[in-house]
Amino acid sequence: MLQRRRTPLPIWVPLTVVASAVVVAASLAITTLSAFGVAGALPPALRAAVGVVAVLAMPGFPIAALLRLPTNGVFAAIGVSLSLAVNILAAQLNYAGGLHQPYATQYAVSAIGVVATAALGRQWYRERQTVTVAGVLRWVRRGVAPTGVRWVSVTLLVAVAALFFSAVRRLDVEAAGSLGLFGVLGVDYYAGLALLCAVLVIEYRRAVLDRAVVATSNVVLIAYITMPVAWSMGTAPFVTAYVHRMITNWLIDGGALPPPVDARISWAGFFSAAANLITTTGLHDSAILLVSASLVFGICLMFPVYAIGLAITGSRRVGWLGVTMLTLFNWYQQDYFAPQAVAMLFYATLLAVLLWQLRASNVPALAGSRLKRTATAWRRIPGRVTGRDGSWTLAMEMTLVVILAAMVVAHQLTPLAAIGVLLIISAAGLTRYKLLWLAAFVIFIGWFRYGAAAYWQGHLGQVIADIGGVDQNLNSSVSQKITGDPTYRDLQLLRIGSALLLMALAGIGWLRLRRLPRSRPWLIAALALSPFVLVMLQSYGGEVAIRAFLYASPVLSPLAAMCILPLLRPRTGSALPRRLMAVAAGCVLLVTGLLVTANRGLNISFERTKPHELAIASELVAKIHDAGLGYWGQGALYGVPRDFDLADSCFESAEELATCTAQPDVEYFSNTEQDENFVRLSLGATPAITQGALELLRTEKGYQTVYDSGGVLVLKRPSAPNIRLGGN
Repeated sequence: MLQRRRTPLPIWVPLTVVASAVVVAASLAITTLSAFGVAGALPPALRAAVGVVAVLAMPGFPIAALLRLPTNGVFAAIGVSLSLAVNILAAQLNYAGGLHQPYATQYAVSAIGVVATAALGRQWYRERQTVTVAGVLRWVRRGVAPTGVRWVSVTLLVAVAALFFSAVRRLDVEAAGSLGLFGVLGVDYYAGLALLCAVLVIEYRRAVLDRAVVATSNVVLIAYITMPVAWSMGTAPFVTAYVHRMITNWLIDGGALPPPVDARISWAGFFSAAANLITTTGLHDSAILLVSASLVFGICLMFPVYAIGLAITGSRRVGWLGVTMLTLFNWYQQDYFAPQAVAMLFYATLLAVLLWQLRASNVPALAGSRLKRTATAWRRIPGRVTGRDGSWTLAMEMTLVVILAAMVVAHQLTPLAAIGVLLIISAAGLTRYKLLWLAAFVIFIGWFRYGAAAYWQGHLGQVIADIGGVDQNLNSSVSQKITGDPTYRDLQLLRIGSALLLMALAGIGWLRLRRLPRSRPWLIAALALSPFVLVMLQSYGGEVAIRAFLYASPVLSPLAAMCILPLLRPRTGSALPRRLMAVAAGCVLLVTGLLVTANRGLNISFERTKPHELAIASELVAKIHDAGLGYWGQGALYGVPRDFDLADSCFESAEELATCTAQPDVEYFSNTEQDENFVRLSLGATPAITQGALELLRTEKGYQTVYDSGGVLVLKRPSAPNIRLGGN
């Protein structure tokens, strides 16, 4: 039984019951219409919105309310993460198990949501005398009520939004060069960013936080940093999203997992859930989910990061400022339509729950010398969370196990980082879940052995070779990225500088953290640094350093906020120093905003996708089937299992490039502006080399032009079947 006597029913439960009932009803309606083939009567955007909201809310939110979790970020974090986890596990069972029952799967998930909502409604009915609708309305009014003069911030936010949409409308992404997005954004974008930083300074300097305005400002900041290219072009800003679209559509069309031609298919939980969502809403193509994915994932990540900052410091101001710092240093660009975005949400939620429980429970002090305390810490058992009994503690542990299981089947690297932090907290004797790390490890090994057998049987040697190769893994993650065009190469150093700046700010913040009671600075330092152990275990395709910073960011960001906080809330009472420090804080926020804009948009000239490029690439892949296809860029638009790699030496001259390209099995060749920008900036191939190679392919190599329009060129060998593209 869940706590009913010691923990009163939260006043907001009626709101959760009503919202959950509406979401479940809407989801069931869309699913039923789709099952009967008549969902097309509703707009695709409406069906997609209902499907996404259902996946993010059901059944997690009513279960989180049954657990009576606090509204300090933990409630929303568990609500979203548990909903995603249940959907991922159910969909993975359907596709990996060959059940071919997407609608039955969706109905089963909805049934869990119905049962949880009904149970919550029953609890509300029993306590309807004390938990009333009028009480909910008062609670909502208190939550959105201003804590001071609000009209200045609201006016500035309206101006910020207007400037942002003006910048998006006028943005010419095709003009981006070696400076990336930074060089093509207009003055309206930078003016809006400066005003947004001013709003953040105003709000964080208040004696009492205006939570509604702070939350809105952070959502606007996420949109500012992540959405200009996507909303300007109407396509995903990160080209790998189209590989994930292709895998998802593969599941939709086949109704089962495809052959393991790519490592991601061995960890297909994310793709299974996306395929189930698309199928049961009658949308047929996952492309509709790609454009605004970064905004959705960014908003979802706000909740656990806020909870982490609050749990570390006990300050709501630091919690919200930590969310701001996370966004301002989020140049990793792992928040697109990808398994990593969901796994990162799971990881942050896990940290948020454990750190909240630690702060909300009594922890026995250790006796003896430092050595003895260290050696015996693992035996310590913290008290239960205040007002919760053993049944609640077990229910929370099972909830975390479900989230961990979904993480394991969705992503191959994040579970290792999760096991690391669980082991640290357990060894320090700061959780009652002593064996949660072991449960995660067993699930991980079990899936690696059976669910991902096709991957490790073909890559076991590579996996083993990466272990302990720190120099090799760092070289592939850092040194090999700093190549190509001189300006582009120099700007790559900005990313390293931003990472070091975050570490420096977090280090200063950690020194301030040590002064706070119950802050456990050494534990926080261990949690922040533990992801960097991954560098010793895996190269992860040359991205392990980026992923290590990504996993560290939910802890580093609140620490960085601790460093910035004295500028916003100085102890001096004099007006002039306080104003000067406010200006300094605004400058810090603006500089970091400019840095993240430059860093995220650095590769935009070859990572952005024009609608025309996407349309022709999709048509080309559909018509040539398994025929050999050559290309010079990343090839993400052509999906998997296509793999066409050229050595760096091939780009030294036009002759070498044409010879390398015209391999015997290359029946078709596709070239886009995106591809040419990629080889120019990252490999140093000049336009003279690429244009010369194209001319040699058409003359000496005998390739014929199939399509040439809108920056897309498609060639074929004379012996290859004729195809028509773009209506030609």
